[in-house]
Amino acid sequence: MRVVDLFAGLVELEKIDCVFTVPGGTALPLLRALSRTAVRVVVGKDEAGAAYAADGYAFASGKPGVVVTIGGPGVTNALTALCCSRAQGNPVVLLSGEVATSSMGRGAVQDGSDLGIDVLAMSRPATALSAAGDAPDKAGFALLEAFRRAMTEQRPVHVSLPLDVQVAQTRVALPASVPDYRCPARATFGVEGVRAAAQYLRSAERPALLVGSGARHASEQVLVLAETLGCPVATTCGAKGVFPEDHPLSVGVFSFGSGPLGRRALVDGVDVLCAVGSRLGEFSSMNFSRELVPTRAFIQIDQDRLRFGRNYEVVPVVGDARAALAALIREIGRVETRRDARFEALKQREPRVVHAALQRSSAVPIRPERLMHELELLLPREAWVVADIGTSCLFVAHYLKLARGQKSYIPMEWSCMAHPLAASIGVRLGSRCPTVCVTGDAAFLSKGLELHAAVEARVSGLVWVVLSNRGHGLVRLGTEKLLGPGHGVEAGDFRTLPNAAEIARAVGAIGRVVERPEDLPEALAAAFRAELPVVLDVRVDPTAEPPMTDRIQGLKNAQADSGSER
Repeated sequence: MRVVDLFAGLVELEKIDCVFTVPGGTALPLLRALSRTAVRVVVGKDEAGAAYAADGYAFASGKPGVVVTIGGPGVTNALTALCCSRAQGNPVVLLSGEVATSSMGRGAVQDGSDLGIDVLAMSRPATALSAAGDAPDKAGFALLEAFRRAMTEQRPVHVSLPLDVQVAQTRVALPASVPDYRCPARATFGVEGVRAAAQYLRSAERPALLVGSGARHASEQVLVLAETLGCPVATTCGAKGVFPEDHPLSVGVFSFGSGPLGRRALVDGVDVLCAVGSRLGEFSSMNFSRELVPTRAFIQIDQDRLRFGRNYEVVPVVGDARAALAALIREIGRVETRRDARFEALKQREPRVVHAALQRSSAVPIRPERLMHELELLLPREAWVVADIGTSCLFVAHYLKLARGQKSYIPMEWSCMAHPLAASIGVRLGSRCPTVCVTGDAAFLSKGLELHAAVEARVSGLVWVVLSNRGHGLVRLGTEKLLGPGHGVEAGDFRTLPNAAEIARAVGAIGRVVERPEDLPEALAAAFRAELPVVLDVRVDPTAEPPMTDRIQGLKNAQADSGSER
């Protein structure tokens, strides 16, 4: 078979129903092969947007997210998105159509080969594999290896396919089934680690769970373990919704975006803390705080051995979160659930959010806390919430409570502004569930025209809620806290307020400006019923501060470590 037909066959074999692209001459054979299948091809506005959408698809579906671009600038445009996917641990497969082998090094337009501007070298640090399929059989093996590594290592990959090689015959055969060429997702775990962790948890008096995004496929197991132990459960910002936040054991988000209850539940008197699927990085550990260290044992469950001991001394359990938790639950067995009087008293004493009264504020401009409250009341039962970086993710993490069945994607690890906008298109297509993206006006201006891709693909059930706060809100507020008022630093304030609703209507979507809090319920309800993508341009109070204490303290700590006064 031809190389391009092997590619199309692998896409079908993996049951991928949607591929993202920005079409171009050197990618046409790849796209032509897809056109002969039932796979849906969605055209992004640029390669970064297409790759972000593939990232969201991979996160929501658990399948490889596939993006097809031209070589050269197509790859460099997609590179930031590959970095995001690597940081998040999402299996994205980038296929770039390169100039023909006979043209390499001769001044061909967009030559990204090692004889031109070497895009493979550029993508290598962000990927589990960056390979040139510059001969037919090598191209076939590179395609198999790309899908294998993407799924096994849960990282992005890149294969460059020259135009002439794409249409050449390869002796590499299409596998009969997925297990014929790669193992299923890792499901092994360290038995000794499970036994040690079970012993600590079985005898713990004040255990607690910290759940990271690596446990997103293990929600049921997390719930069973929490109820077995009767202990408080916090999630990282990126894992919001993995544990139902309306459950009596939920304390909400910990560290970045946390409230008083979430913070105190994990640092006050915990004797055994079990972190599941969290790398315990800056945003999930209160800036690597030693307050997080429990009095007896710190258990960490993760697939990646390199994460153990990086910031804390831990009891390591190596393995997939779902399999490891299932084994841990079996090993613990039936225990008498203890009523933690300390936790019950903590819930009475510490509020879950810092400004609960503002969730019902009638102030104009609209308070973001009120917006989160109204969104929570109207959010569909199986909805996904995607939150952008900055004030958007902080208000969502802190004030929006997700019930069982509702999920979120908050890509914190690389924290790239506007990534979630395009990713929300992939989340909607990958999950087939109603999807809301909460973003800011600065982020909307950065990547908002990917909305046209959603319109062209006839995507319904997609709502973008834009917090219009006149610019880079978190940067403005953070700069004032770090440098004081009158600092003189350009922090990205808008002198001209953009109208996101008009921009939405200009590209064929539904756009609406919402200026009064009493209009929010009807506007949100209508948006969820719409047959087209919807942008709600919500004019919010630009002075509203999200819970940003940990972020500000982290920046202060970093500057203090360097010896700088400011």
